[in-house]
Amino acid sequence: MALEDEIINIEDLDIAKEIKIGDNILLETTDGTKLIDFKDFIIGTDNITFYDKISGGDFLQTADISALSANVDTNTTILSGISGVNDDIASLQGQVTAALDDLAKFRASINELSDVELSVSTTTSVGVNASGASGRAGVVYFTKLDFSGTDLATSGSANGTVKIGDFNESFSYIAKGTYQILILASFQTYARHGGQIRILKNDEIIFTREMSQTSHLQGYKNELSILKNISVVAGDKITFGAEAGSSIKSGDISITVL
Repeated sequence: MALEDEIINIEDLDIAKEIKIGDNILLETTDGTKLIDFKDFIIGTDNITFYDKISGGDFLQTADISALSANVDTNTTILSGISGVNDDIASLQGQVTAALDDLAKFRASINELSDVELSVSTTTSVGVNASGASGRAGVVYFTKLDFSGTDLATSGSANGTVKIGDFNESFSYIAKGTYQILILASFQTYARHGGQIRILKNDEIIFTREMSQTSHLQGYKNELSILKNISVVAGDKITFGAEAGSSIKSGDISITVL
């Protein structure tokens, strides 16, 4: 049977899953039926009915694609920079960890060679903030403990205890270890006959500050500030005392580690 007599039903052909270079496409041209390789099958702008929509219409345009491409390049540069910063942070974290390890080894070696235990106390561990100062004869106390270090107790009499006091007992601070503390206190007083605020260490007066005498018709309180650096060892007890303590109307205190 001649080829021209063979009937081929296109619907009976196998369906291709893809088209690639080397595959042929059947064309009907003015010169007859021919084949064209897929690699030579080119669609130009003249063959696209919606070209105006892409290039200058309502849809994504060439200019938009170029702008997006530029943004991608910029973001890639930024991400590369962030990656570099992250590497720097990781490096710094490693250096800090190594420095802390070296410090711990140094401290251990000092302790091994001497009878003195190096203090690791910090404001976070043994610092104090209190407010609402008040008092009476011989007594200075606070009504609110705003901050207490993580290593401090707030009752009892063991090393590392802070008590804000009350009407019958002055504020007290018992050192946890060996370190330097800085006491910063501010009081508002109304002392008709003057008076004195004292800091005591183990019941010995180590600091005094005079209250300014308030005149009879004075309508405001006097300010009294204290700044005192004290060396302490474990068990040292710091307390406050006052003459005319009832003249203390308000105030606050902070104890930080130097």
